[in-house]
Amino acid sequence: MRRNYPVINNKIMSTGNSLNRGAKISLLGSAISVLGDALQTIGGAISIEEGLISDAQQQQEIDKLQKQIDELKKEQSNNNSMVSS
Repeated sequence: MRRNYPVINNKIMSTGNSLNRGAKISLLGSAISVLGDALQTIGGAISIEEGLISDAQQQQEIDKLQKQIDELKKEQSNNNSMVSS
């Protein structure tokens, strides 16, 4: 004959629900952590890309300034040769 012990049965069911809830919370935490890692990786990639764009823009500006310097030197040289003649 099997006896039904409500206190023990309720305790077992309560423990099962608690474990299930704990597993769900753990899974949710893991998912949030993965999402955070993905956002961090994307942010790092964007930062690197912005740095590369900034470097390219700086190089273009340097090239432009060097061209202006070269033109001014050439103009100055032409002016000096005209004065000397």
